[in-house]
Amino acid sequence: MPRGTKLNNEEIHKIDAFRNCGLGIRDIGRRINRSDAVIRNYFKKAKNYGIKKPTKGNQKISKRSIGQIKEEATKNKLSASHIVSKLNLTVTTRRVQQILHSCEHIVYRKSIKSPNLKKGHKEARLQFAKTVMHWNTEWKNIIFSDEKKFNLDGPDGLSYYWHDLKKSTSPRMSRNFGGGSIMFWGAFSYSEKLPLVTVPCKMNAEGYTDVLEEVLIPYLEKNNNVTFTFQQDNAPVHSAKFTKQWLHSKNVCQLQWPSLSPDLNPMENLWGILARKIYGNCRQFQTVNDLKSEILKCWAEIDETIVKSLINSMPNRIFEVIRCNGAKTNY
Repeated sequence: MPRGTKLNNEEIHKIDAFRNCGLGIRDIGRRINRSDAVIRNYFKKAKNYGIKKPTKGNQKISKRSIGQIKEEATKNKLSASHIVSKLNLTVTTRRVQQILHSCEHIVYRKSIKSPNLKKGHKEARLQFAKTVMHWNTEWKNIIFSDEKKFNLDGPDGLSYYWHDLKKSTSPRMSRNFGGGSIMFWGAFSYSEKLPLVTVPCKMNAEGYTDVLEEVLIPYLEKNNNVTFTFQQDNAPVHSAKFTKQWLHSKNVCQLQWPSLSPDLNPMENLWGILARKIYGNCRQFQTVNDLKSEILKCWAEIDETIVKSLINSMPNRIFEVIRCNGAKTNY
């Protein structure tokens, strides 16, 4: 008889008889040709052996409860397990998930990181958009830049929630935290990507200008037939007095950039493309050197058509800001 097969009544009677005679589990198993685990399981369950517990998932659920499940998932952003607990449901967590998945306008999606835009930020974004709304080919002469931290275990802040497609997305506030990681400074223009440079996670203005001296200035000198404008966000190290004076001394033309506007910077999208290549199939890294090598390799492999398409998206981004009255866009 195969191991793990349920004991029949005859075997159960024999087990009880042998047990009454003082035989141990191993001796009983040997006499009826069953494993020790099967005999031990029988003694553990005793009178409940062979009796299946009723599953919650087979119980019916009312239309009212289904409506409450959908509301808790999309309005209060509760997980399936928390919904079962809060509503005191008689069905399993899996059944709640099935109910939500069966609804066409509800999807399980990743939370979107978003800065907390206040009234002043929105007004500045709107004013910037109106200033450059007539730009077209001008975007080809912008050098977009940004810093990005890469962790050994993958991107920061993976959070998922149930989203009602009939409603707007629910971004969560962006938070930074440490860990095994490496940070890069990167930039690109319509014509090409600039070399990536590793930078400290905590960088001062002097260190930042050293990076620009190493990468940006040679690029501008190599392409001195083009009048480039340099874009950077308003991070403290970028807006420091030392940095501004240094850029002015190097005759670097700067783009006046609105605060808290990562959705307007195509460099953010390029970082996203790079991260997906690096961490594909839930890949993780054991050492910082391994991660660094993979980042540089994947950066080199990004096709120039992707770079050009990101620059070409700028007019649409600008008009989206105007349409949203300065609020966050979907870029």
